[in-house]
Amino acid sequence: MLKILRLITVAVLAVAAVLSSSAPVSADTVVAAVPLGYQPQGLAVSPDGSRVYVATFDLAVGVVVVDTATNTVAGTINLGTEVIDVAISPDGSRLYTANYAGNSVSVINTATNAVLTTISVPGLPTSIAISADGLRVYTANLNDSTLTAIDTTTNTVVGSVAVAADSQAVAVSPNGARAYVVGSSSNTVSVVNTATLTVIASVPIVSGAYSIAASPDGARVYVGSSSNVVEVIDTTTLAVIASVAAGNAVRGIQVSPDSSRVFVANYGPGTIDTLDASTNAVISTFSPSATGDVYQLGVSPDGSVIYGSIIGDNTLAVIQRPVAAPPASGAALPATGVEAAAGALLAGSLLLVGAVLVIRRRRIGAGSL
Repeated sequence: MLKILRLITVAVLAVAAVLSSSAPVSADTVVAAVPLGYQPQGLAVSPDGSRVYVATFDLAVGVVVVDTATNTVAGTINLGTEVIDVAISPDGSRLYTANYAGNSVSVINTATNAVLTTISVPGLPTSIAISADGLRVYTANLNDSTLTAIDTTTNTVVGSVAVAADSQAVAVSPNGARAYVVGSSSNTVSVVNTATLTVIASVPIVSGAYSIAASPDGARVYVGSSSNVVEVIDTTTLAVIASVAAGNAVRGIQVSPDSSRVFVANYGPGTIDTLDASTNAVISTFSPSATGDVYQLGVSPDGSVIYGSIIGDNTLAVIQRPVAAPPASGAALPATGVEAAAGALLAGSLLLVGAVLVIRRRRIGAGSL
């Protein structure tokens, strides 16, 4: 019996070695480049991760709907105008589009891709965001430097407030209490109380800011600019606590669902920087296209995939992130489910062998009496 158990243990060890040798993806990898319309712009990933909606300046296309299971175009939503940004409701049932030249927001039923209504907003909405409860949609409007709030239950504008000049982008805090608006010429971020639609603070930043993102944990706001830096704002003190050197002309920023990583689209060199949010340091730089420029980014709900709209190529880059981040000094990589199962099997076999040895010794001892 001992011989059989030894053979089982050897086999389990061999299986565990083979399984653990299946190394995780160690670098960002482009797994697909999905053809889109002319000049893809902002994008949104559905809450279940099954769809990516990409705004385009293509009047014959409008919004492109991408099936993430096949990384193919599942449909288009032609709005007859240039669409610069999109936002999706928390339940995934509604898509809201910032229609740049149309000075409007369209509300789309995602089950049918049909336009339900179109809402007029002030001149040239450049960015759109939705609150976590789905009750408010906000647009940053370039021409008159305002933030407009829309009630999603009635699909009507409930108010506007003057914000940072040349308003380029808006982000909403996870609790919905604040909206952050960046202006490219004012060199400030306007902090808006969404309940009263009043500016409660203006945070000084570098010039030429075009993008902004709030971390899911609510602790940080990240601002990207053509000054080739990403500035980090502490949302408690409303002060810039770090300035991180990035690539040329930062146009898009997204934060991972766990708030541990910040992804930065560098338009000029066409690269994506990954920042470690705990150190505010760039830990990797990746080029998803040899010829195009990265404009905006999206992240899958589990944080495993980055989506980038590529101007020049007119594609959506689908980028698989590393399966596991490199361990900290002295730390071990967390086991995958398969490796954990192999470890449990091995541990169980060793316990079984130990038990058999104990029984065998007791029998031998009893036989010698």
